Amino acid sequence: MFRDFNFTSYKFLAVTAAFFALAGMVNFFEPISLVVKSLSNKIRLHDASGEFVIVNIDDYAAQNGFSTPLPAKYADHLFRSLLDAGAEKVVLSEPVSIGSPEETDRLKELLAENETKLFIAQPQQHEQNAGSIMWEEYISSPIAVHAYRDRMFWGGIKTIPYAQTVNGRSVISAQSALTEVYGTINQNFHIDYAIDVNSLTYASFNDATIPNMIELARGKKIIIGYEASHKARALRIIGREGRFGIPTIIALGAETLGQAKPKHLGAAWTLTLALLFAWCILGIRHLKWQIFASSAAVLSVFGLTILLNNANVSLNTAEALCLILFVTPFAFFKSSRAKVIRESATHPDSGLPSVNALRLESNIEKPLIVCRMEKFDELMGLLSPEQRITLAERISSLATTDSDIWHGDDGHFYWFIDQDQAENLDGHIQSLSVIMRNGFSIGHFPISMQTVFGLDLRYEQKMSDRIMGANLAAKQATLKGAAWHTYEAADQSEAAWEITQLRELDVAIKTDQIVAYLQPKVSLQTGATTGAEALARWTHPIRGAIRPDEFVATAEAGGRIKELTISVMRSALATVQPAITADPDFKIAVNITPSLLADRTLCHTVSSLLAQYKISPANLILEVIESTAFSDNETCFETMHELVSMGVTLSIDDYGTGNSTLDYLRKIPARELKIDREFVSDILTSEEDSALVQSTIRLAHKLKMKVVAEGVEDSPTLEKLRIMGCDQVQGYLISHPLSGENFLQFISNIIGNNKKVQN
Repeated sequence: MFRDFNFTSYKFLAVTAAFFALAGMVNFFEPISLVVKSLSNKIRLHDASGEFVIVNIDDYAAQNGFSTPLPAKYADHLFRSLLDAGAEKVVLSEPVSIGSPEETDRLKELLAENETKLFIAQPQQHEQNAGSIMWEEYISSPIAVHAYRDRMFWGGIKTIPYAQTVNGRSVISAQSALTEVYGTINQNFHIDYAIDVNSLTYASFNDATIPNMIELARGKKIIIGYEASHKARALRIIGREGRFGIPTIIALGAETLGQAKPKHLGAAWTLTLALLFAWCILGIRHLKWQIFASSAAVLSVFGLTILLNNANVSLNTAEALCLILFVTPFAFFKSSRAKVIRESATHPDSGLPSVNALRLESNIEKPLIVCRMEKFDELMGLLSPEQRITLAERISSLATTDSDIWHGDDGHFYWFIDQDQAENLDGHIQSLSVIMRNGFSIGHFPISMQTVFGLDLRYEQKMSDRIMGANLAAKQATLKGAAWHTYEAADQSEAAWEITQLRELDVAIKTDQIVAYLQPKVSLQTGATTGAEALARWTHPIRGAIRPDEFVATAEAGGRIKELTISVMRSALATVQPAITADPDFKIAVNITPSLLADRTLCHTVSSLLAQYKISPANLILEVIESTAFSDNETCFETMHELVSMGVTLSIDDYGTGNSTLDYLRKIPARELKIDREFVSDILTSEEDSALVQSTIRLAHKLKMKVVAEGVEDSPTLEKLRIMGCDQVQGYLISHPLSGENFLQFISNIIGNNKKVQN
């Protein structure tokens, strides 16, 4: 039911949690918090205790022609009336203005006698600055109380401080004064807005003059203030329509403290809980269980909120709920994607579990091996569906006896091996290779396959990375001509290089990173240096020297062979220009591919380059690589004849290793034939190679072609070729391929010697 978690999943959760925690610290989720609070309050709605009575003085103030601040004589009258009615405590939530000395002294005396019963709220800052208010000058003995704090963006307040420092004095809140529940300075508690405002007891001060006020106030805690006439000071209550006076907010706060001393857990607890839920939701594989888990998570967090609120414990849940709702769509997407993968978990051809099924496997701490079979898809195309299944079963039985096997695309089969097999992997793989190569039969169909293997030992990596590692290892084995290879970190770099190599090659051609190195050719009759072959060399600014066979193949496959050939030809012509000036018979040879001969613009390009460097076509040899590419391509033969008519010499390169036939030699208008080093290197020790070289030289001479032997590395071989009648040689005995500067230095004296020999 659960999928394995990896580093990426934990990282995603950590980043998500950090984001929501920071967002919560700046109240980003406050609107959502209000919605959650409103729902919670409606569910938890309960009546007030009845311990507090709100006395509204709006009508009384209107009848006596005053509003805030309240004259001292009226404050005195209110206090005395309520005390006479039996009130336990009285809080006046309005400031008091200066009266006459007699009125002030009378009020001051009353407050001093009832300092634990009577309280006047500390005025707000703007009210203290009013000229009529002289709080400190005429009242000093009673404890000042704070009525309300600055309102929030939604028009109300969420928390109240137990006490504050105002003008250098420590003042407790009206709620603490009424309930005798105290906290530290600037310590806040959350108001329980689930208390039904309609259940609070309200009275007009006019009622204080009639007998039933005595029953209303006896044993109660009274809060006096304006409720209706001062709308600018009115506040909103979460989950309720309309605005309410400060006395109502004081009453709700006092009711909150009266239930139990409030506690606040903040967002850390719920975020931790939400992270656990998110971990479960992301870990569940099936969509329907994810929906259930997401719903359960939201309901659990919301239910926990209600449960704790009932115990007068407040906590921030908006961040937690948003985190769950944020993670859920990602989990749904992940499950939907996994479902698609599971549906493709069986390979359609073989019936074996597919590589997609392997990706879903938990990490298995065993070596992972992949067997890559050459031309497997072509083979599958020749078999019937039943035969394909039989073939897969046969491969499975040969590859492993005690492990599952997974079938990937392009003839890839994966399985796990024990550690002891990994330690003797070479013998294990060699046995498999021999079995696959020797073949077997499917029905009457004989099967023989070339295989290469890749191994991944990174047990800590997720399965998809291990599969990729095994594939890269198999590819490296193919490139190295080995039977198998174990994944190394460098393999990934090589894979990235393979992907970017064509783009890098384009840059190299444009920036002249690719240059021609020249290998001298010597006449066996005169000993003179008659020319040189241009060989492409690429020194990458980061990777260093790149093998020619590697980047030439890339250029051919990527359609850049023309640009590469022109770049090499331009570099070679620029280098040998001084040599040709000194010796007009000197010839420079450049390799050309059959695909380029099919380009009808080749002759024009060659002609333009020769004209640019003022070199005669007679000084250029184009060495054509043997291939079947132009065996039936008339355009190639037309291009070759046109080049010859221009005066360019054609040479057949690497003769004997390609697809040469007598018809091939007859049709190509070549005047030079080059024997590959594969045959030249062993003419002293191999009678067969010696006979082949001798017969090739005679055949070429019969066809009026000169013969060049490549790969000459010692004097006895050179002498043997001279006796055979070979015309020219090149190889390490004469010189390694040289850079342009070194080549000119090499031939500077040789050309002079050539002239002496000719004279």
